[in-house]
Amino acid sequence: MDETVRASVRGIINHALAMNWGTRVLMCALLGFSALLALLRTVVMLFFGKEASAGALRFPYLVLVPGRSVFFPWTLLSSAFCETSVLEVRGRCCY
Repeated sequence: MDETVRASVRGIINHALAMNWGTRVLMCALLGFSALLALLRTVVMLFFGKEASAGALRFPYLVLVPGRSVFFPWTLLSSAFCETSVLEVRGRCCY
């Protein structure tokens, strides 16, 4: 089984290296912004407890929040790369 996992990881790495540079940049942006949002949500939950909702709306500098994102113009670009939940990804695939 250990060899199967190594073969799978090697296949994923080889596939990633075979992509053109534009796809790599967009994939890194998607993974980076999504990881940053997940990290921020986790930190808020750990420091402020579960009663402090750590939804994506608490971070208007990463995702579009009506009325609050006006002050963060880069949000128009960064929000395209933030996946806020696994259900959102599943929903995009299913519809």
